[in-house]
Amino acid sequence: MTKFLYKSIIATIVVILLHLIIVFFANGYTDSIYEKISSGKQKSLLLGGSRMSQAILPNVIDDVLGKQSPKFYNFAFTNSHSGIGPVYFNAIKRKIDPQTKKGVYLISVSPWGVSSYGNDNGDEAVLRENNFELAKITDFSSSPNYDYMLNAYGYGWGSILLKTIEPKILNGAIDLGLNLKGSWTYIHKDGSLEIKTTTTDMVEINKMIVKETAKFIKEAEEKDYQLSSLRLDYLDKIISFLQEHGKVYLVRLPVNPKIYQFEEKKYPNFNQLMAGVSKVKSVKYVNFATDGEIYEFCDGNHLSRNAAKLFSVEIAKMLTQEESENN
Repeated sequence: MTKFLYKSIIATIVVILLHLIIVFFANGYTDSIYEKISSGKQKSLLLGGSRMSQAILPNVIDDVLGKQSPKFYNFAFTNSHSGIGPVYFNAIKRKIDPQTKKGVYLISVSPWGVSSYGNDNGDEAVLRENNFELAKITDFSSSPNYDYMLNAYGYGWGSILLKTIEPKILNGAIDLGLNLKGSWTYIHKDGSLEIKTTTTDMVEINKMIVKETAKFIKEAEEKDYQLSSLRLDYLDKIISFLQEHGKVYLVRLPVNPKIYQFEEKKYPNFNQLMAGVSKVKSVKYVNFATDGEIYEFCDGNHLSRNAAKLFSVEIAKMLTQEESENN
């Protein structure tokens, strides 16, 4: 019996040690969250849902603005994870370096980020984001982040290694001429999300964009989103908090023209609403939603990586102009 217990204890210790070591290999391939909550506290943030996560690249803005500008970090997730509300507000408060006074904060505003569906409208206890990762952790800046791995990571820890080598396998298959289909996500060191795929045929990609656009509109209709007074109240709270640490902008990002038309039909007064918020809170609101015609998308909602580089330059120019006008 003593021998059995001894072996059991040794085996348990070995398993624990292996898990502790494996977490050190977690990186941008692990999932679409880990890199963002293990990157340390930040001074200037890009905030919002998945559109923002892919649309603006901090490293591009930093290159354009130069070394003297605040370094940006993309702390946007998805509409489900980071809808405007208490969960995301808590994450933002814990992510910001509390000593920051001259940061710059771009909040992506879309009808979906300040809307609810089903029974989560007006009741903090049943918001959709309560069921996702950001609601399950209190540590948003440690590396390795054991809080996340223990309480929120939805896979076996061995998948950390598998997800790191999967892209290499897929790319290797392409190099060998094998018709192997696949895609994966990667969070860059600046927090921006890139979705990569083995598909390079533009006809196939365009078909997928048409399909995904129609799918998004259908699902949005079925869920019957409605503007949420609770979420709008939290937008006010988030802006007020960020203003204690620097300058705030509200930004409506480019979107596929068909989706924009759908948004305008469902939310005809959204621009006026955001303009009203910006006036009351003394922040600038910039609407790029109609620029969807000049950018390429990887689906109906999200800019491609190349388009994100171009759009990030436009954002940098806007910030430069704002700075010059205020000096």
